[in-house]
Amino acid sequence: MDLPRSCVHDIVKKDLNLKCLKRKAVQELTEANKLARYERSKQLLRRYPQHAVDFIAAAVRQWRRRLSACVKVGGGHFEHCF
Repeated sequence: MDLPRSCVHDIVKKDLNLKCLKRKAVQELTEANKLARYERSKQLLRRYPQHAVDFIAAAVRQWRRRLSACVKVGGGHFEHCF
């Protein structure tokens, strides 16, 4: 069965509600990259006091809840939702 590419694309996109994606090669971390990241993270932990690290960790933990509240109200001010 020889279907034009555009017909196949329309079937996949409109009828099946799928997205056509292209596979990409990803960059993997080498051992040298991993070691460099580890060393930089140790430097950051030495540079910033523990309370700053705790503050950032708390902000990261609240991210999903804050994003959900923002989506729920359609953007804009959402602080009253907490």
